[in-house]
Amino acid sequence: MKLKTNVLVLNKKETQYTARDGQIKQAYRITIGQDDNSLIAELPINADIYQEIEKNKSYDLVCEYRSTRNGGNYLVVLSSKISKPLL
Repeated sequence: MKLKTNVLVLNKKETQYTARDGQIKQAYRITIGQDDNSLIAELPINADIYQEIEKNKSYDLVCEYRSTRNGGNYLVVLSSKISKPLL
């Protein structure tokens, strides 16, 4: 299922981790807020979207709702577009 939502990007984070094969990789995450930041979440994003996004700006995100083999659920950010702040 695909979702479109408007969020305020509160923070961006880039971290390194060691993959199962021993290679060092990068992980990118954003902290987002909605409804005057009463709802806050952290989402993983890819490197291209990470480069486009700036803190303290509003974006329209297109996300896909996915499930893991173990029954967990998560969102994948497919695209972002800067938006006008909500009134």
